[in-house]
Amino acid sequence: MKSIVAGQRAVSAREFAELALGVDNAPFDALFGGVAGESTDEYQARTDVAREVLAELVPAPGPPWAHAPLP
Repeated sequence: MKSIVAGQRAVSAREFAELALGVDNAPFDALFGGVAGESTDEYQARTDVAREVLAELVPAPGPPWAHAPLP
Protein backbone atom coordinates (compact mmCIF):
# COMPACT_ATOMS: atom_id res chain seq x y z
CA MET A 1 0.00 0.00 0.00
CA LYS A 2 1.27 3.45 -0.84
CA SER A 3 1.50 6.17 1.79
CA ILE A 4 0.38 9.31 0.00
CA VAL A 5 -0.73 12.46 1.80
CA ALA A 6 -1.82 15.56 -0.09
CA GLY A 7 -0.29 14.25 -3.29
CA GLN A 8 3.13 13.60 -1.70
CA ARG A 9 4.54 10.15 -1.05
CA ALA A 10 5.85 9.51 2.45
CA VAL A 11 8.89 7.23 2.61
CA SER A 12 8.79 6.65 6.37
CA ALA A 13 6.32 6.68 9.26
CA ARG A 14 7.91 9.90 10.51
CA GLU A 15 7.49 11.62 7.15
CA PHE A 16 3.89 10.36 6.91
CA ALA A 17 3.07 11.93 10.27
CA GLU A 18 4.77 15.17 9.25
CA LEU A 19 2.76 15.35 6.02
CA ALA A 20 -0.50 14.34 7.69
CA LEU A 21 -0.17 16.74 10.63
CA GLY A 22 1.42 19.57 8.69
CA VAL A 23 4.22 20.06 11.21
CA ASP A 24 7.89 19.16 11.37
CA ASN A 25 8.59 16.50 13.98
CA ALA A 26 11.97 17.83 15.12
CA PRO A 27 10.66 20.45 17.57
CA PHE A 28 8.07 18.02 18.94
CA ASP A 29 10.67 15.30 19.46
CA ALA A 30 12.75 17.63 21.62
CA LEU A 31 9.70 19.05 23.40
CA PHE A 32 8.09 15.73 24.33
CA GLY A 33 11.15 13.48 24.34
CA GLY A 34 13.68 15.76 25.98
CA VAL A 35 17.30 16.42 25.17
CA ALA A 36 20.43 14.79 26.50
CA GLY A 37 21.97 16.51 29.50
CA GLU A 38 19.10 18.81 30.37
CA SER A 39 19.07 20.17 33.89
CA THR A 40 16.21 19.79 36.36
CA ASP A 41 15.12 23.39 35.66
CA GLU A 42 15.23 22.79 31.90
CA TYR A 43 13.23 19.59 32.34
CA GLN A 44 10.60 21.42 34.39
CA ALA A 45 10.33 24.25 31.85
CA ARG A 46 10.11 21.80 28.93
CA THR A 47 7.39 19.68 30.54
CA ASP A 48 5.41 22.82 31.50
CA VAL A 49 5.44 23.96 27.88
CA ALA A 50 4.59 20.45 26.65
CA ARG A 51 1.50 20.43 28.90
CA GLU A 52 0.41 23.80 27.53
CA VAL A 53 0.88 22.63 23.94
CA LEU A 54 -1.16 19.48 24.57
CA ALA A 55 -3.89 21.50 26.25
CA GLU A 56 -4.18 23.63 23.11
CA LEU A 57 -4.10 20.64 20.74
CA VAL A 58 -6.60 18.44 22.59
CA PRO A 59 -10.14 19.64 22.05
CA ALA A 60 -12.15 20.57 25.11
CA PRO A 61 -15.16 18.40 25.92
CA GLY A 62 -18.51 19.48 24.61
CA PRO A 63 -19.84 20.59 21.24
CA PRO A 64 -17.27 22.17 18.89
CA TRP A 65 -19.29 25.36 18.45
CA ALA A 66 -19.10 26.03 22.19
CA HIS A 67 -15.33 26.54 21.93
CA ALA A 68 -15.19 28.66 18.78
CA PRO A 69 -13.45 32.02 19.22
CA LEU A 70 -15.69 35.04 19.22
CA PRO A 71 -15.38 37.38 16.20
